[in-house]
Amino acid sequence: MTVSCSLTAKTPIKMETTKIVYTSYTNSGTAIVTKIEITRDSMMRDQKDYRNNLHQQASIKIDEKDFEELINLLSAISFKVKNIDDTSAGGSGWAYSFETTNGRYMYFNSKDKLSGNFDEVIKAISQFIEHHPISEQ
Repeated sequence: MTVSCSLTAKTPIKMETTKIVYTSYTNSGTAIVTKIEITRDSMMRDQKDYRNNLHQQASIKIDEKDFEELINLLSAISFKVKNIDDTSAGGSGWAYSFETTNGRYMYFNSKDKLSGNFDEVIKAISQFIEHHPISEQ
C-alpha cells in the first residue's frame, strides 16, 4: 500500500497513533535492511542481511506509559512532509511510518521534502530506541 500525500498539518502526528515503524537500509554493497516497530507494549527489530543470507528478529516489552509519552512529544512537533514519487533504486536511506487502528496515515523517507522541525521527530524516535535496547536472542 502506498500513501501519497501532501501534508499541511502543523502537527501531523496523531495522538491516536498505535504503531511507529522505522526502517533503515544500506546501499546494495552491504544490503542490510533494519525495521523497528514500536507499539504500545513492545518494540521489535527485524534485520535482514541480504548479502550473507541472515535474518534476525528480537523484541522487548515496553511500558505503555513510555509509548504514550513518545506520542505526546511527537504530536506536539510542527513539521510538513511533501512525498516525492521517486522510483529510483539503490543507495542508503531511512523511512518512518505512523499507524492508527485504521491503518497507516503517514509515511516519509529520506528522499521526501521535509520542512519544519522534522529533525525533532527523528531525534525523539532515535532516543526512544536507544533507551529501550533490544538484546540479541
